[in-house]
Amino acid sequence: MSEYNNKSEIDRIYSQLSPRANELYHFILSYYDYMNQPRDYDGSGELVSMVEIHLLTIIDDNPGITVSQLAKE
Repeated sequence: MSEYNNKSEIDRIYSQLSPRANELYHFILSYYDYMNQPRDYDGSGELVSMVEIHLLTIIDDNPGITVSQLAKE
């Protein structure tokens, strides 16, 4: 049986956790946007995102890596 048996207890816990969950959610959305924002990392004028740079770094550090292995990374 659940330790939260009554609705008022669940509502109380939800009201405590909901603001924190919303802060986390907004942080995740902001960080996602930050990671996907195109940047000129090497001054060449070529715009790439942080995600793309990380993928290229993994490929460079692991010659012969398969697509499946890359996806797990």
